[in-house]
Amino acid sequence: MPLVVAMMSMPVQAAEFVVTDIGFNGLQRLTPDSLYPVLPISVGDTVNDSRLAASIKALYATENFADIQSRVEGGKLRFDVVERPIIAEVNFEGNKLIPKEGLEQGLGNAGLSVGDVLKQATLQGVANELQQQYISQGYYNSNIEVDQTLLDGNRVKLDVRFIEGKPAKVVDINIIGNKHFSDEQIKDVFAVKESSWTRLLSKS
Repeated sequence: MPLVVAMMSMPVQAAEFVVTDIGFNGLQRLTPDSLYPVLPISVGDTVNDSRLAASIKALYATENFADIQSRVEGGKLRFDVVERPIIAEVNFEGNKLIPKEGLEQGLGNAGLSVGDVLKQATLQGVANELQQQYISQGYYNSNIEVDQTLLDGNRVKLDVRFIEGKPAKVVDINIIGNKHFSDEQIKDVFAVKESSWTRLLSKS
């Protein structure tokens, strides 16, 4: 009995079929002719589940699609796709510490310039990295927000807003256990100073 149950729980494999035609639904910017060379199958091939999965994987590898579904209609293989939008415009607001040119270069190096395909994971990664740069400089209350506006023609506008805040200041430094050096000597090594107004009050 357990053997029968195990066999019934196995996924049913789709039957092999001979491809008589390959088509795409949902293309906006791309053309079928630009995608046929990417596929590991062609008309006349015998296709099974593994070859179909390999075809979908190959299409995803182009980084042009947000979603891909496949279906078979009497030997005709159809891919229903959703293209990722193209970046049409990038605007920056509130960036006082990082110049616009530096931001544009950084986004370009990450593949997020105008004309590039928008990759959400890459965009989020860049935003997180920028925020870490602010934090490393003492701007612990900084925040970076990215607004995305879809335009016609499957394009998108990116508005990157910087909330830099104010840098944190060291109010006091307490050093315990120093026997051979003075507090000031150790503070000089740290290259960290107390806030000027705190140092002034401590002398009064």
